[in-house]
Amino acid sequence: MIASPGLIGLPGAGVPLRALGAEHTGRVLVGRMGDAMAQDASGAWWPAPPHMARFTGTGRRLLVEAARRNAIRNPRGEGARTGAWTSRLPHNWNILGSTTLSIKILGGGTEDGIPFVDVRLSGTNGSSASWALCFERSETVAASMNEVWTGSVFCRVLAGSVASFTTLGVTVRYRNENGGALISSLAPLRSGPSLAQSRTASNATAPSGTAFVVPGLEFRAPSGAALDVTLRIGAPQLEPGHAMSSPVLPPAGLLVSGSRAADVPVWTPPGGFGTAGTLVLEAMLPNLALFGTSQGLAQLDDGTDANRLVVRNTSGGAEVFGVAESGGATLAALSGGSMTPGTPFRAALAWAPDGLAFCMAGRPVQSAAVSVPPGLSRLLVGHASTALNRAANGELGSIDYRPQRLPDAMLRALTAAA
Repeated sequence: MIASPGLIGLPGAGVPLRALGAEHTGRVLVGRMGDAMAQDASGAWWPAPPHMARFTGTGRRLLVEAARRNAIRNPRGEGARTGAWTSRLPHNWNILGSTTLSIKILGGGTEDGIPFVDVRLSGTNGSSASWALCFERSETVAASMNEVWTGSVFCRVLAGSVASFTTLGVTVRYRNENGGALISSLAPLRSGPSLAQSRTASNATAPSGTAFVVPGLEFRAPSGAALDVTLRIGAPQLEPGHAMSSPVLPPAGLLVSGSRAADVPVWTPPGGFGTAGTLVLEAMLPNLALFGTSQGLAQLDDGTDANRLVVRNTSGGAEVFGVAESGGATLAALSGGSMTPGTPFRAALAWAPDGLAFCMAGRPVQSAAVSVPPGLSRLLVGHASTALNRAANGELGSIDYRPQRLPDAMLRALTAAA
């Protein structure tokens, strides 16, 4: 966490209104139409009921995500039966390719809030060709050219060794309408000390001719290699988008695609926001913004996207901007510089009748002489669109509001790391 900078020697700071704080929603009301999952301070996952704020991880920041669907119909691994035949795999899981290894289901359960299946692979490898344990059937999940899909899975080594495998990782495979292979992506498996610390994701853009997408674990080893490893495999996920989100699980006993609604944190103060003010926020974004899709941190608006002030990680990189729009036209877009994915940072957006100012991480303040958009009545947290399709997909640690435009020196002090 970034410690709050001291305000000694900075006259006129006033006492800010705390709109949001770690473990405390403050003045923000969180809406979400359905269950979701969040991590506690130990890293374990737990279910959050509808409209519950998800303060997550060791930072205890508010997790704000867009709506997502897990296209895998059996991420809980239900239907697995103990034994050494592939027919005992969980429902809808299957082997793509061929292998001479024994594949044995040892059992299942829950670890760190994640449902898992233990699978032992052993024997002498008969071919150097790769094969995959797929979590969905090959011609089930429809996909189209230029779509980006991300596959992820919790998986850790429970016993044995993976040293003899030349390939072991999470894969996303695109196939044509006849089931023929097109391209695939692969991310090497990461195995931590607990299941919650052992999640790996892989993504790729669908090429021309794509009709289906298939997620799985890919394996390759030299012909004749002696192999013996037991993997604990939990909550595989396949979702549209360039990055994995929190686990999405369907209700137990149902082999259906699960979904999670968007988090919608909102503060609507009586009388709205004035013609002068300052927002100071702390955030953490785990990923760069994909080209064409910004990641929103805060939006002051009139209930629409026509008149608004926005703090966002603009599409295609790491830059964070303060933006003013009026009547649907952009008046100013001020760059505060780049953030580092996974690292908390502070930013301040200030406005007054004579213009807009933006500052991030204690850097020089950027400003523009523009008129304040009219009718600012609502703060939408963790978004940059009323359509909720420009979500942070990250964490907001705190938001403070002052009903005056603070001096540049104070904006730099309030956003600098202590």
